[in-house]
Amino acid sequence: MRQGGLRLNGLTKESKKNKPLISVITVVYNGRDSIEGTINSVLSQTYENIEYIVIDGNSTDSTIDIIERYGNKIDYWISESDKGVYHAMNKGIALASGDYIALLNSGDWYEINTCAIVAERILLNKADIYYGMVRVYRQDKTLLCIKGNTIDNISNEMIAHPTCFISSDIYAVQMYNTKYISAADYDFVLRLKISGYSFSFIEEIFANFKIGGISSSKVGHRETNRIMHIYKFQSFLSFFLKNIYLTFFK
Repeated sequence: MRQGGLRLNGLTKESKKNKPLISVITVVYNGRDSIEGTINSVLSQTYENIEYIVIDGNSTDSTIDIIERYGNKIDYWISESDKGVYHAMNKGIALASGDYIALLNSGDWYEINTCAIVAERILLNKADIYYGMVRVYRQDKTLLCIKGNTIDNISNEMIAHPTCFISSDIYAVQMYNTKYISAADYDFVLRLKISGYSFSFIEEIFANFKIGGISSSKVGHRETNRIMHIYKFQSFLSFFLKNIYLTFFK
């Protein structure tokens, strides 16, 4: 195991009046060609009260060398073997101390004012989850589309996970299900929706990512479809039971 960052030198971040602490977690494995752009997009944010954590899965390329170059700016980083991307995410969440927590994986990047927009909205309108829009690029770096799906359409399409800023109170009782290889984020957001947490959509582009990751694979589509069917059944069952209650017991 290797680790580093400001936290090991006794330097920690905390929430301040009118400056909520936002924790950003980046998960990476063998990401030497993509990690630096992701790191820079977090470190260059116009909002200053950010805690940045990087979780590396014991990369065998030069990823760690790149991370170490930013060791005086990253709050905490660790490199050790894990049990997959969602296990690594859960590990990062457990290490975070922010009021809100965001997950920005290696290869994805923020717009420069993303965290500032979210922090401003937190002060204006308290919600459990804030999310926005995302630019989607092809592997050749040409723009494919801009997505801004809302939570009301979650049964048909996932909201943009790289744009989500989720209250740490939620993560105290809910985590990503590590039985999934690529669609645990969809499962997680659906569980939050079913549980009645409040979502606030911000009509701004927050993040950018390239297609071609594991969530775009056949495994990802199979998992997503399975989760979608489970959610639709649960929604129907809830509606059915509610109507029985209203019909016979009210």
